[in-house]
Amino acid sequence: MLEIIDYSKKYGKKEILNDINLELENNKVYGLIGNNGVGKTTLLQSISNIKIGYTGDIKLNGEIVLENQKVVEDIVYISEDMFKEDYYTEYKLKKLFKLTSQLYKNWDSEYNTYLIEKFNINLNSKYKKLSKGEKNLVNLVIGLTARGKITIFDEPTSGLDAKTRYEFYSTLMEDLEENPRTIIISTHIIDEVANYFENVILLADKKVKLYDSLENITSNAKSFVGKEDNLDVYLSNKNIINKEKFGVMYRYYVYDKFTEKELEKIELDNIMIENMSLQNLLVHFS
Repeated sequence: MLEIIDYSKKYGKKEILNDINLELENNKVYGLIGNNGVGKTTLLQSISNIKIGYTGDIKLNGEIVLENQKVVEDIVYISEDMFKEDYYTEYKLKKLFKLTSQLYKNWDSEYNTYLIEKFNINLNSKYKKLSKGEKNLVNLVIGLTARGKITIFDEPTSGLDAKTRYEFYSTLMEDLEENPRTIIISTHIIDEVANYFENVILLADKKVKLYDSLENITSNAKSFVGKEDNLDVYLSNKNIINKEKFGVMYRYYVYDKFTEKELEKIELDNIMIENMSLQNLLVHFS
């Protein structure tokens, strides 16, 4: 289990995150979402022991992560700039994979070869000469091959085309069937990957605004369209997160629980009900 306990982080006097408490179970896929600048990368890099200087504790299976090399070996952090301004960028990919294989204790060389062939990676190319998308694909292959107990993909598919993004997520899910581990994915392309999430963490206003299973979130996130007076009759006691007006009609965005009878009654009063996507929920919740 990954535990984040009373975590807060500042840059100088600027507070980025405050009093974050989370428990992430083993062998599940988590989606970390939130607007730019909300602190997603800061939190993920703290989990990975890349960023320090925070208050609170981060523990993996009961052991403190901070400056604990034994524990950190089980955490793999993948991002688009993981080799930025690093001497690794001078190497051809064949040598880069050989070197990174020595960094990760669960590295699977046979699987690495399979992924190189699957994604048509040219081992004779220099990393620094690759396009943004090609670099990111190499990073993803490293993340898949390393098989860390905690594997973090921070904006994993930046610069990749739709086909390659789909192939990456499909490959990841297939491998999790054989090699279960905890995956944390932070991405702006939410709707494309949302169905792979088992649980979702939404950060906003320096806090965890929402942490629940995707199933519960999907059930609770709805929009209602109708006349304002009608909407107020049924929704005034619910958690309305935003409202929009268009002409004489209103759309209420609501995150709350509803019974089947409640929804049936609302629909009978000429109110249209729609499920909100995770992307749409983020827009109106933040």
